[in-house]
Amino acid sequence: MKKAFVVGGGISGILSAFLLQNRNFDVILVENQSVIGGLLNSYDSFDLKFDYGTHFLTQTEIEEIDYFLFDDLINNKDWQTYHFLKAGNFFKGKLNDKNATIDVRYLEEVNYLKAVVELFNTNKFDTEAENLEVQILSFYGETITNEVFRPLIYKFFKKELFEMTPNSFLYFASPYLTAFNESTTEELKKSNYFNNKFAYNSFEKITTKRNNFYPKTQGIGKWIDNLTQKLKNLGVEILVNSKVDSLEIFQKNIRKIEINNQKFKVDVLVWAAPVFGFLNALQTKFDVFKPQLKKTVLCNYIFEKPFLTDLFYVHNLDLNHFNFRTTIYSNVTNQKPFSCTVEVLVDEFGNEDELLNEIIPKELTEMSIIDDKNLVLFKEFKLLPGGFPIPTLEFSNHSKKQLEFAETLTTNTIFLGRTGTTFFMKDVLIETYKKVIEYAD
Repeated sequence: MKKAFVVGGGISGILSAFLLQNRNFDVILVENQSVIGGLLNSYDSFDLKFDYGTHFLTQTEIEEIDYFLFDDLINNKDWQTYHFLKAGNFFKGKLNDKNATIDVRYLEEVNYLKAVVELFNTNKFDTEAENLEVQILSFYGETITNEVFRPLIYKFFKKELFEMTPNSFLYFASPYLTAFNESTTEELKKSNYFNNKFAYNSFEKITTKRNNFYPKTQGIGKWIDNLTQKLKNLGVEILVNSKVDSLEIFQKNIRKIEINNQKFKVDVLVWAAPVFGFLNALQTKFDVFKPQLKKTVLCNYIFEKPFLTDLFYVHNLDLNHFNFRTTIYSNVTNQKPFSCTVEVLVDEFGNEDELLNEIIPKELTEMSIIDDKNLVLFKEFKLLPGGFPIPTLEFSNHSKKQLEFAETLTTNTIFLGRTGTTFFMKDVLIETYKKVIEYAD
């Protein structure tokens, strides 16, 4: 039986371990933290589970993936199943509680009218555009580019559009827009061209075969606990708190891997961690690039009374606010207590007391998520370790060059992970599946 090592215990590493074990490889999954799953874990506070941000599970419509990840969640009394997620946003001082898309009707009338004319004369969505500015101008026109996306990108990342990778606005916004009343929208969506540009006015109109899942208790980490046990039952060995010390290569094949000062024979290596770690383990010289990191602060709350909205999560696109996104757990699980996590993107750590005690409660009130008389029973400030790279062209290009260089060194290694171009878990899963299957089959 061939020996496969998967380095990196995030969701792509977890799926890779399953796919290889399912194809008669002897698999060892290596993770440097105390548990696998990364930010898909949950943590305890005030006898309650909080997540590291907004995490919902969505089927991929690829049978083998969905069977392993989600099959036991269907018709499971411990899990909520949703055909659509109640997602909204706060934009231009208004809460859109009907769908998660930007409603351009909230623009000043003169800008709205200009935007509509431009939208009818723009191009299809170009995923291969040279930068974000070219992509957005081509798809939305000048008015929406300047009135919506240019200030939002600067708010979240302190960057200009031309510095950013295509699709990077998907971190905080859907590519679809709301622009007209319901009847006009439904008529326009009969055209393939406009169907890809405008959203239905309500998420209740969404038709899809994909289910979404969230546990009734224990947070999203319950899923990772599930998957951990599944891998162990299949025979996957999981090494946590473990570090790859070195790799040995011969004739473009990784032959040995050293983990925690112990060497193992390797037939196949899956590297589901940053590529620079692979190059370091090979003691290979390469250009060092330090990306700009955006840190995430989590403000957790439990309130005395229910929330004013039934939304599951809300993106905040208001230029005058600090918070980025709010996940309202009690709306998702239909259970008390009335709890939520508010994510704030920061460049540097500081002013946590003011943020937790004054700024965020005030913003939640202005967003019509709570009323100003809703008593806070519990509050907590948590800074996520590390951070995520700002998806600039510079970062993306360097990551791609680093990956291309690594791929020239070895023929028995599958490289997975983000290079600044893949943003959603479903896309990461599909990309992982294609790469692993192409190699293993």
